[in-house]
Amino acid sequence: MVRKAFDMVPRERLLRRLQELQLPSDMLWAIHALYARVTGRVRCPGSLSDSLVSTIGVKQGCPLSPTLFGLYIDEIMEYIQRAGGRGGDLGGTPVHILLYADDIVLLSQSQEGLQSHLQALDTFCMERGLTVNLGKTKVMIFHTSRTVHHRASFTVAGGQIEVVDSYVYLGITFSRSTGVFSMAQAARDRLTRGYAALAGLERRFFQTHFQEPRTKGWLFDTLVTRALMYAATVWAPGITEAMWTQIERPQITMISRLLRSKPSVPHDIIRAELGTPPMLVEALFKLVTFILRVRELPTSRFTRLAFESSRHLAETGHERVWYAQTYRWLADHGMGITDLPPFQYDLSSPHITLSRSERNRIIHQDLLQIHVRETWIAPREPLPTKRQHYREHFLTVTADGFIQRPRYMDTYMAPAERVAIGQLRVSSHQLEIEIGRATHTARDERLCRICREEVEDEEHYTCRCQAYEDIRDRYPQLFRWPREIRALLGTEDQRPLGRFLVELQHRRASLLQQQMEIHLALPLRLILQIFSDPHTLVGQARCGVSHHTEQRSLDDSVDDRDPLSGELVHIRERFRRFTHAMTWRYRDVSSAPLSIWTPKAF
Repeated sequence: MVRKAFDMVPRERLLRRLQELQLPSDMLWAIHALYARVTGRVRCPGSLSDSLVSTIGVKQGCPLSPTLFGLYIDEIMEYIQRAGGRGGDLGGTPVHILLYADDIVLLSQSQEGLQSHLQALDTFCMERGLTVNLGKTKVMIFHTSRTVHHRASFTVAGGQIEVVDSYVYLGITFSRSTGVFSMAQAARDRLTRGYAALAGLERRFFQTHFQEPRTKGWLFDTLVTRALMYAATVWAPGITEAMWTQIERPQITMISRLLRSKPSVPHDIIRAELGTPPMLVEALFKLVTFILRVRELPTSRFTRLAFESSRHLAETGHERVWYAQTYRWLADHGMGITDLPPFQYDLSSPHITLSRSERNRIIHQDLLQIHVRETWIAPREPLPTKRQHYREHFLTVTADGFIQRPRYMDTYMAPAERVAIGQLRVSSHQLEIEIGRATHTARDERLCRICREEVEDEEHYTCRCQAYEDIRDRYPQLFRWPREIRALLGTEDQRPLGRFLVELQHRRASLLQQQMEIHLALPLRLILQIFSDPHTLVGQARCGVSHHTEQRSLDDSVDDRDPLSGELVHIRERFRRFTHAMTWRYRDVSSAPLSIWTPKAF
């Protein structure tokens, strides 16, 4: 590792090195002009310093800087190779050094060879005006013997180098004990980075009160997805399904916060609301495009050599190598390592001329179509109740097999209105049809608590319940005959729909509050007797003493002319079932235990 590599490049030596490489004169003059008058100012508390002339280093953030730095240190490979020693072997090709920006990896099969490489690195840095960063330079020995590990000693730049058991290179952790990296550990590291990126993004959203879905989705793909999917071509084929569920969670968290949905909503429904693919599709896309790029490389490139070496190991029975795990992972998703998208094009045909960007776009579309088909159109197993309901009433799939994002996600509206639409679509509400799923109530018993006439599902709530008819009359543009929820939610202008659903929520909450007040007005003596004096009630039921008095007190509270009294009928029926059950349960018992007397039992 080179200390402050970009900041310490001497510009005069850089220009001489570019001349030695025989760059065109016009390019040399352009680079010289780019660095002719470089100045900077230091930010101080409350002010900026005077301008300072910069005579060293390449510009930070300039897209040309990595290339200039690479050309400047390119000669280091000759220094390392002249130092001798046996490097790593990759398909019969010796590998002594790996370079990526200012990260340098030296490889050797002996302690003496690695020390020679370190001395050559130190010599090169001194000649080029650079410095080895001793604090970030580590040695890792791939050997099973602890003795070799403890006796090893390496020095560079006059200092001792630490020998470690693991090292993180380009975001991947390599372990001394196994000699390979852990795909599961790499996935966990990416998950940590993804959550950190999501936390920073959500903090900005909160500070700016920003809730626009399309831009939030784009920012998530730009910042969080890249952090999650970094190096996915390396670790994605080897992680478990449970780990993939964890990888998907940051995306689900972002969309769920946008809709304020419950955790019980299936992830496929959450993603369909924003029209975004899962992280699994993104990982498959990265892997497929990586394999296609590797096949196009010359056979002398290190990446191609590593690919072929992994394939050879897999063919000889090594199940844990990258090629073998990739082969199985692609097969699980209906693809082969030699049969990859784009399926409608033969890339080997001379008549097909696709640019890389066009090819990648088609590959991504193919993978999306496969995902939509296997998830919604033709799943391998019958869909659960909630996903089937969503597919029948809310999901829209285009003719070419893509999920169409609902209109309300692309409409500027108040967050509360968008939440009202989204919660209704994903069944993240408090209607009886949804509450009954949690309580395992039969569907035909999940009656509307307001009118007690039909099952309170989304269509009854929005289109038929008479308690909200006056609200519907104020939004005639939303309803056609016959009234159907799919037509209602598919209306062209989503803003009136959002206001309509918000009014429905307020009306329903108000009516339920009135019902609660009626319940509280019931004789307190009856409620106290049920929950605080169980022996009396059970004793009466067991001995044949009827509960007509309590029954009559409930009947007297019911007014058939009041639509809210339907709830009292419901309470009365529950009370009847309860006392009947207690009479049967304790018909042969002399006394009833107090432990059964809980609100849950009632």
